Amino acid sequence: MLSVHACWVLLLCIPTFAEIVTTTTPSPAELDVEVSTQLSFDNPPLDRLYFCPRGKIEAARVGTSWPAYPVTLNTSECLNYDQIMGLPNRQQNLECIASATEALTSALDRVGLSESFLVWGSLLGWYRHEGGIIPWDFDGDVAVMKESCNATFDALRAKGSGVKNIAQAVDAELPRGFHIVTVTDGGVSRDLDTFSGCEAQELRIEGYWPGTEDRMCYTDLWFLDHESSEGADCHCDSIVPSPRACIENKYYSRGCISEADLFPLADSTLLGKVSVKVPNDPLGVLRRLYPAGIDIKNMAPVPKNPLFEDDWSIVVASSPTAMQQPRGHTTLWWFVAVPPLDRLFFCPRGKIEEARVSSGWPAYPVTLNTSECLNYDQIMGLPNRQQNLECIASATEALTSALDRVGLSESFLVWGSLLGWYRHEGGIIPWDFDGDVAVMKESCNATFDALRAKGSGVKNIAQAVDAELPRGFHIVTVTDGGVSRDLDTFWGCEVLELRLERDWPWFGGRMCYTDIWFLDHESSEGAACQCDSDVPSPRVCFENKYYSCGCIAETDLFPLTDSRLLGKVSVRVPHNPSGVLRRLYPTGIDIKNMAPVPENPLFEDDWSIVIANTPAAHELLSEHNTLYWSIVAIIVVILACAGIMLLYRYAGKRRGRYGPAQPADDATPMFAVE
Repeated sequence: MLSVHACWVLLLCIPTFAEIVTTTTPSPAELDVEVSTQLSFDNPPLDRLYFCPRGKIEAARVGTSWPAYPVTLNTSECLNYDQIMGLPNRQQNLECIASATEALTSALDRVGLSESFLVWGSLLGWYRHEGGIIPWDFDGDVAVMKESCNATFDALRAKGSGVKNIAQAVDAELPRGFHIVTVTDGGVSRDLDTFSGCEAQELRIEGYWPGTEDRMCYTDLWFLDHESSEGADCHCDSIVPSPRACIENKYYSRGCISEADLFPLADSTLLGKVSVKVPNDPLGVLRRLYPAGIDIKNMAPVPKNPLFEDDWSIVVASSPTAMQQPRGHTTLWWFVAVPPLDRLFFCPRGKIEEARVSSGWPAYPVTLNTSECLNYDQIMGLPNRQQNLECIASATEALTSALDRVGLSESFLVWGSLLGWYRHEGGIIPWDFDGDVAVMKESCNATFDALRAKGSGVKNIAQAVDAELPRGFHIVTVTDGGVSRDLDTFWGCEVLELRLERDWPWFGGRMCYTDIWFLDHESSEGAACQCDSDVPSPRVCFENKYYSCGCIAETDLFPLTDSRLLGKVSVRVPHNPSGVLRRLYPTGIDIKNMAPVPENPLFEDDWSIVIANTPAAHELLSEHNTLYWSIVAIIVVILACAGIMLLYRYAGKRRGRYGPAQPADDATPMFAVE
């Protein structure tokens, strides 16, 4: 009888065993979406965009510490893009906005104001949604130059038109179903006798939705003034290149735009069918209109408007579709902007490639043995790792301080140093091995000339800076052949790259260093910039043949901002760090999961970065991670039971006694990678 009991015990173990080994196989559950930890998006794929009730989002954020940790939301709480567009009359409203915009621009053309163009949300939608409209927008925005409006109105009056102002002239040209109103502090008014000529801050064209008489869409008409025009009341920042134009509206003083970004206008279409005009440099204009950025903010409220009166937030998921998955299981991470450090591991690249091939990652999770990898604490515990980061910071401090003392006070972080500062909250990339600081070539030349005028005998800027360094630091030149301590090889600032080196006092024969780069104004004599046309002018570029990708808009660089590195080293960073980083790293600044660590002298072994789906390793059954192994286990148990019964029958006949079964322990510490 004991043989039967033994088989029953083994068979009863099968459900428990199968549950353990199939935890990565989706079981019936509600559909969830995992929210991307990326904070903002230039243009997120629409199949990853959701609207969720703000209260639910706030609760999810509090419960998970997003974005340090992912948020998983039930899709029943949210609307995906198709559902958003399927809301009552949503698509019709976008069509209505387009038709109102078309009616307005056509009427403006007929009265003689042919140079109207998209601004504000209409320009943003056109730019960000490939000629479309922001999906949750509720109005259009068109602008004309006040000077052109005045000239048009004068021409109409000269022809004997009895109109009192441009609103009456445009209203007379509108198709049936549309009308003009004035927009004032008190609201809107159909009374078009309240102003003369073009002396209105804002006008609006309204049109009823087709088939309704109680709901409208509309497009606003804005007036821009040349800063040089008589009576113009522009309040422009000095960083906006002249000549400039500004929006004639006291609530929108930030709308100062370089005329070079506005003109000449370009012909385009809205929704692929409505003819419109857009500024010469749409991105340059948008950066002035939206100084905080034009990105879609993840987990942020949808701007309130009459069509979305409920309190919604925008959510961008980490994958295009919801996945059927058990509670507590999260989806795969393709990349992470700033992963929680307690989930970051370094693993041998060979092992990672083997695991990817064997598991089909990222279509399926991969489980790795913790003995193969280093967690963040172990990474930082590698010989002199923490000390090296401190050394990089001290080298950066020594360099910027020396630059200040010679007169080059406008140095700033670039490349990996800026990336680490931006991505690691004022820190350094944990596996970095050097610092990066830049100065403008023009400033360097002026500083060197000033030093020579004071009687300094230095031949170049390297000698001047080297003389100001504290003990233990020195300057070298960086060339194709390597580095050199010979500082007599160039004149003034005519060098591609310099480097400040420091010996590690705690590790003989090893150095940390910070590179110094030179940027040139594209307009400077002798500058060899090769910038893409999408980089707004004026621009700067790196004086280095290996870094032609480093073309940056000057408005992203200046004015510089004071900050700190590792919380203690005073540094300067660009005015718009993310804008600069996008130019320096066109493929993205995210940490790539299961991708190699950039090779450097401090990590000579072939490592890959791995981001786990939980902070700590779990006890998981080794290898048993698919339904396949469950089936194999069941077959093995059945065969074992049959064998045991045969064995015991045979043994019982031979010896009349039973033998105990030996337990097996196949548990190994593991962690799962999403």
